[in-house]
Amino acid sequence: MDLDDKGLALATYRARHLIDELHAAGIDAEAEVGVAEPVRAVARALEHEAADEIIVSTLKRGISRWLKVDLPKQLEHTFHLPVTVVEGR
Repeated sequence: MDLDDKGLALATYRARHLIDELHAAGIDAEAEVGVAEPVRAVARALEHEAADEIIVSTLKRGISRWLKVDLPKQLEHTFHLPVTVVEGR
């Protein structure tokens, strides 16, 4: 298993675990592991599933490269959907 395969396997495991926790809390949610570039990943996800909101889960401010490049604003502008940011601790 090369590095990309390991990263994909880890991301898939984390997504499944999070969805299981959300379902246990009574929250209807889905997750999809996509391409590494976030705007492309969202575009691909929206091709086959409509969404009311985009949630960006990232590292905390100061560490997160997505917040440094203002990814939430890029997503709002590109997809015309509200974006919620969830920062790690």
